Amino acid sequence: MNLKHSYPQRKNYSLKPIPTSISDKNKYSQLGTIATLGIAIALSPWVNTAAIAQLPIQRTSVELAQSTAQTTQLFVNPANGNDTAGNGSNGSPFKTITQALRVAQPNTTIILAPGTYSEESGETFPIILKPGVSIQGDPANKGRNAIIKGGGQFISRTFARQNIAILAADKSAIVGVTVTNSNRRGYGLWIEFSSPLVTDNTFIGNSHDGISVTGSSAPVIRNNYFADNGANGITIYNSSKPELRENVFERTGFGINIGHTATPMLVGNRITQNIDGVVVQNKAQPVLRGNTIEENSRDGVVAIGEARPDLGIAQQPGGNVFRNNRRLDINGKTSSQTIPAFGNQLAGGRISGRLDLSGTIVAAAPENVEPPPTAISTIIPNPTQTRSTNNFPSGSGGAVQIPVPPPLSSGEPVQVRQTIPNSRRPNTPTAIVPPPANQTEPVEITAPPPRSSDVSPSLPSFSSTREDNRGANFSTQPVRQSRGTLPDSGVEAGLLPVPGSEIPVSNSNNLPSVAISPDNPLPQESRYSPRPSSTSRAVALGLRYRVIVDVGSARQQRLLRSLVPGAFRTRSNGRAVMQVGAYSDRTEAEEMLQKLNSNGLNASIEELQL
Repeated sequence: MNLKHSYPQRKNYSLKPIPTSISDKNKYSQLGTIATLGIAIALSPWVNTAAIAQLPIQRTSVELAQSTAQTTQLFVNPANGNDTAGNGSNGSPFKTITQALRVAQPNTTIILAPGTYSEESGETFPIILKPGVSIQGDPANKGRNAIIKGGGQFISRTFARQNIAILAADKSAIVGVTVTNSNRRGYGLWIEFSSPLVTDNTFIGNSHDGISVTGSSAPVIRNNYFADNGANGITIYNSSKPELRENVFERTGFGINIGHTATPMLVGNRITQNIDGVVVQNKAQPVLRGNTIEENSRDGVVAIGEARPDLGIAQQPGGNVFRNNRRLDINGKTSSQTIPAFGNQLAGGRISGRLDLSGTIVAAAPENVEPPPTAISTIIPNPTQTRSTNNFPSGSGGAVQIPVPPPLSSGEPVQVRQTIPNSRRPNTPTAIVPPPANQTEPVEITAPPPRSSDVSPSLPSFSSTREDNRGANFSTQPVRQSRGTLPDSGVEAGLLPVPGSEIPVSNSNNLPSVAISPDNPLPQESRYSPRPSSTSRAVALGLRYRVIVDVGSARQQRLLRSLVPGAFRTRSNGRAVMQVGAYSDRTEAEEMLQKLNSNGLNASIEELQL
C-alpha cells in the first residue's frame, strides 16, 4: 500500500490585491442574529469588541520603540551583497541570510533588501534562526518584496524527517517576508519547542503547510496571509498553545488543523474559501473568539474524536461569524464531547452534534494564560543618514518593538541533522473514547491531498491599513472538491475478519508484510492469533511504528475497511483495536493517522519496542 501523497499538476495562479484582515472598528458590526436552540434572538451588548478584549489571553502588539541603541543591525542583499567581502553594514551588506545568521548575536535584527532568497542566491536550507535574532523584510506589504524560496531536510524531535524552509528559535521574530517551499511535502516555517513572534508575513504556495507548530511551542502568529498551501494553512500539534490573531487563511485544504492536546487561541482571524475552515482532532481544545469563518466548500468548524473546541461560553461569548459554508457551519457529529458554542452568528439548520448554544457550560480558565511578554529585539527601519544603492525597505516613525513570549521550561535545543537519531521517543499513546453506539451516522471528513508542488505564485498587494475584506473581488474561485460518499465495502455487521500473516505496511522500502502485536495476543479461540515473535521480527525488518484504530461499532469498522481493506483486529494495552499498518518512517505513519482521523476514526500511533 503506497500511502504517500501524489501531487497533481496545477497551473500557476495570480492573486489580486485583497485587504488583509477584519477591521477593528467594524469586524463585529455585521453580527446579525444568533441561532440559539432554534430561536433567533437579537444580539446582546456582550457580543462586542470589549467582550473580546476581556479574554484572559496574552496580548501582544507591535509598538513604536523610542530607542534602538541596544539593537544590532545586519543588512542582507541577494543581488549586491557579498558574504566574503561584506561586513553586514548598510553600505556593505551580506549576500545571504545564512551568512548573517552565522555572525548574528542575540538582540540582532537582520534587515532584508528586496529580492528572492533561494539556493540560486546562495542560501542554505533550512534557514535556522537563533534565539533573540529577528528577520525583517517588508512588513508594510506582508513581505511581497522579500521572498524566501526553498527548503531543506530537517529531523524533527516529534515528526521525524521533514522538508522545511525556516526553523524558528525561541525569542526570535520573523517579520515581513514571503515564504514558499515547493519541495515535496514542503513546509514554510517550522516551530518546535519554541515561542517566536511571526507577524506581517505571507505563506503561499507551500506544498504541505504554511506553518507547523509542534512540541510545547507558544508562538504569537499575527496579521499574516496564508493562501494556496497544499494541505493546511497551519497545523498545530502536541501540547502547543499558540496565539493566532488577525490572520487570513484561504484557498487551502484545511485552513487551520489542530490535533493532539493543543490549546491554541484563535482571535479575529478570517478563514475562507478552504475545503474545511478549522479542523479539531484528538483531544485538542482550541478557543475561538471573533473569527469570520465563511465560504468554505465543506464545513466551517469540524470536531473529531474527543476534540472540544470552545466557540463561546456565557462568560465569554464567541462572537464568531459563520456564513455561507457549503455543508455545515459547525460539524460536531463525530466528537464525543459537548461543544460550547454560545454567542455566535449561525445560520439555522447548519450545525450538527452536541452543541451548547445556551451557555450552560462553565469553562475553566485557560491554561495558557501568561504575563505580557518582554521585548528582546527590535525591528528597525533603514537608517536614512547613509545613502546606499541597496534599496532596503524604508521605515516610518521609529523602530518597531518586538515583544516575544517568555522562554519555555524546556531548554533542550531542536536538533538539526541529516540522519535519524538512534534513540526513539517513549511511547505515550492517547487514550481515545469511542463515540456512543447510538450516534447518528458521521459526516465524511476527507483530508485533502497536498496540491502540486510546481507553483510559482504571484504575490498579492496589501494595504498597510486594515479593512473589512468582505467586499473584496477574489480572482480565484473557492476550492471545490467532490463530496462523494465512501464506497460500500459490503462487509456484514459485526467484527471484521482477522487476516492471516499479511497486514498493510508501508511499501516505501519494499519490506515484506508481517503481523505485529506488541501487547497481548488474541484469545485462543481466534485461529489467527499472531505469533509472539512478530514484534521482534518487525523491528528487525526496520518497522518502528504501527497505526491502530479504536472502533466501537460495526459502522466504524465498515468505514475503516472501506479506507484500509487490509485492517485487522489485534490488542493494545488490553483493549481490542484494529491495526491498519506498520511503518519504518514516522512521517508515513502520520499521513495515515491524519487520513483516518479526518474521516472521524479514533486512530493513534504506537512505537514498536525491541
